Amino acid sequence: MNPVHIRTKLHPPKKTGERLLESEKPWEEATLNWFSVLQDQGKFRMWYDCYDREGWPTADDTSFCYAESEDGINWTRPNLGLFEYKGSKNNNILFRQIGTAQSRSRVLGSCVFIDPDAPPESRYKCVSQGLFQGIGDRPHYVAGMSSADALHWTRLEQPICQVFADSQYSASWNPQRRH
Repeated sequence: MNPVHIRTKLHPPKKTGERLLESEKPWEEATLNWFSVLQDQGKFRMWYDCYDREGWPTADDTSFCYAESEDGINWTRPNLGLFEYKGSKNNNILFRQIGTAQSRSRVLGSCVFIDPDAPPESRYKCVSQGLFQGIGDRPHYVAGMSSADALHWTRLEQPICQVFADSQYSASWNPQRRH
């Protein structure tokens, strides 16, 4: 047999000046970051973290938000009516803090993915930073969430990985390994 020669070549990035999403809402005024994008349900769906200047830095300064697109280039922020921000639910904020009791915290560095083998009520998964008091020697660990629709999330009470968390996290479904 002839050996197959494969070569990977990375092309240098080019700055185009294009921006898919810019800060335009009060809850996004400090920064937009930690994006997850999936092609799902016939459209592109995006989840991202953002910060406002007024709340910075507190445990309640981060919004976990949602946007969608038909083409992956032009994005809209649907008014979801899920979270009240400064007296109005006319926004795309999913939540600012999630969890209960000792595991309630903001979301930081989130990564959303689909688990096709999960029951419908937990088809969507997300990993992020989470605050867990009384567990280990540090408060922030890798947290997990699940959702039926990727808009209404439930936080797991225990960390999914008891390693100090302070960055963006990556997770995905592996169809060969089925996890």
